[in-house]
Amino acid sequence: MNGADSNCPLPVKAAKGNSHKIQNLVSVSCRYAVGAVFLMAGVSKIVNLPEFENQVLLHSNFPQLLARLIPSAQLSFRIAQLVVVFLPWLELICGFCLVFKWAVRESAAIAGLLLSLFIVYSLANPAEECRCFFLPKAMSSLPTWSHVLRDGVLLIGSLYLVFRGVPKNVEA
Repeated sequence: MNGADSNCPLPVKAAKGNSHKIQNLVSVSCRYAVGAVFLMAGVSKIVNLPEFENQVLLHSNFPQLLARLIPSAQLSFRIAQLVVVFLPWLELICGFCLVFKWAVRESAAIAGLLLSLFIVYSLANPAEECRCFFLPKAMSSLPTWSHVLRDGVLLIGSLYLVFRGVPKNVEA
């Protein structure tokens, strides 16, 4: 027989290589975008923890929301205090893990959960200002839907990392 066998499939190495490169590019972009935002949010809260504590405990609806969910007022206030103490550090650790490619799926899952809660809270309390970044006045002047849109895009990136993960056989 001369020529190629008509039953043999065509080589698809080039298409497969491009698919891995695209997946790697999307993965790296998601890791850096979500990681950078969480690093920025965590550091800005840790640097000015008293102001963040005042914002959450005194000027937001978060303690009242917890009081509706938990019948004990003292317990709900303690939970709000724990959130104020642990949230910035959790954001910082998630951001570091995503940027430095450590426990990517786990940190993306935590980031996705936090982003989901932030979206729900922003929709339930549209009048509240975020004040969770280095430029709180600039961020607070944006309309509420922009915060929800930003968090929604970051949530999609987090979910991509949770379900697609980081490609293993691709050069970094």
